[in-house]
Amino acid sequence: MSGPIGLIYIPPWNSDFAERGMDLYRSCPHKCTYCYVHDWDRRKRWPTYKEGVLDQQLRDMAIEPNAPIRVHLCHFCDPYGGPNNSAETRRVLETFKRYWNPFQILTKAGTKATRDFDLYFEGCRYGCTLTFDNDVDSLKWEPGAALPADRIESLRQAHDQGIETWVCLEPVIGPAQTLHLIEMTHEFVDFYWLGKTNHNPDLEKNVNWTEFLEEAKALLKSRNKDFGVKWQLDRAAKGMPAYNPWRHR
Repeated sequence: MSGPIGLIYIPPWNSDFAERGMDLYRSCPHKCTYCYVHDWDRRKRWPTYKEGVLDQQLRDMAIEPNAPIRVHLCHFCDPYGGPNNSAETRRVLETFKRYWNPFQILTKAGTKATRDFDLYFEGCRYGCTLTFDNDVDSLKWEPGAALPADRIESLRQAHDQGIETWVCLEPVIGPAQTLHLIEMTHEFVDFYWLGKTNHNPDLEKNVNWTEFLEEAKALLKSRNKDFGVKWQLDRAAKGMPAYNPWRHR
């Protein structure tokens, strides 16, 4: 897998999530059939950051003009996906807390992530990717991930502990399910990212993205929720061709 692994970096693909990112592990164990990442590197997951490097990066970031800068964990892996990585992930979050540099988690591991809620502080966010509203579809499309109810429960627990919560609604396989997920979670989710299906033309062509975006925005506004629209969905809803950020660098 190419690109920076285990170090804080500036995403070169115009990430919607954060100005900086960090990937702790190679590959991902969730085996989501819609994902383009898990085929890149099938080797065993292992922590790829080096001792002392993260400390130096956080010291350097602390003196930047726009500090503190929240770091997204992770773009190409799940910080809680593997069975034996909890201690390593916690070490990373402890380092972030030592320098009071905020982080945000994005996971499909559900309540596995609650073990580290004591390390969150102001500016940190806990987030889940929500795709389906039922176990049958989830097991079919993302067999290694936590079931939807478990992910939703982790969001509820984070909210109850005063942690800012967010949800990534991507990919969108069934628009009706995505809208239902908003209804199921809006009482304890602070922010939503609206996305679409990517890298799968057969799935993408089955959805009217203009209609979906209009319905999702109307629902979120009716619930007084903050949200953002990923650039892929924005372009699709406008009938614009897909944009490849790597090609335009």
